[in-house]
Amino acid sequence: MHYTGIAMKKEFLDEKAEQYEHPKFLEADPIQIPHKFSAKADIEISAFLTATIAWGNRKSIIKNADRINKNIWW
Repeated sequence: MHYTGIAMKKEFLDEKAEQYEHPKFLEADPIQIPHKFSAKADIEISAFLTATIAWGNRKSIIKNADRINKNIWW
């Protein structure tokens, strides 16, 4: 019985990984912002700043995160 629960959780997590772990998902998700950088420190800073404003709808978060990053790096 215990193994059935684990198998069900694994199946659920595998389905979610399939749904979210691809470039198409990034197009409409705030996680796209840190992906614009290649230096590890820049990725971490951008991810942290994006996470601090991550409330509301995705489009708004992406717009505001882009604005913050442009003021810092560009």
